[in-house]
Amino acid sequence: MSDVVKKIIRYCRKKNVRVCRHYSGRGMFGKCCIGIVGARRECTPIAETIRKKTGQEYCFDQLGMSMVFYFPGIADDYPNRSDNPSEE
Repeated sequence: MSDVVKKIIRYCRKKNVRVCRHYSGRGMFGKCCIGIVGARRECTPIAETIRKKTGQEYCFDQLGMSMVFYFPGIADDYPNRSDNPSEE
């Protein structure tokens, strides 16, 4: 796992926002990246902070009552597809 991914995971946990380590968004054709999941009002400032610190743009998708903000340029090379923190 890259240092960038580790920092994103730590930052999101401090903010009590769920991290999705293998999101495949629109137009990604099966490639996976890191994303954050939650309400727009709580995730937007976090996504903006990550964008400013990494220089990577984000996209977002509506997931019913919540949203996912994902970073196509930040892949997580972690081989396990689980988002379970105990498996990191």
